[in-house]
Amino acid sequence: MTRHLITRNVLHQKIAPKLLGLDFVCTGISFFFQLWMLLFPDVLLLLHITY
Repeated sequence: MTRHLITRNVLHQKIAPKLLGLDFVCTGISFFFQLWMLLFPDVLLLLHITY
């Protein structure tokens, strides 16, 4: 269990800087999407029905 955690931490430290940009973009998109869902749920529903 501890060994798994250590390997995960090492992997995370090596990959994190590269994925940080992507992660930031994904977080921004999901946040925007959630905000959109809160503000315009009907618009999304209409789009879903139309397409």
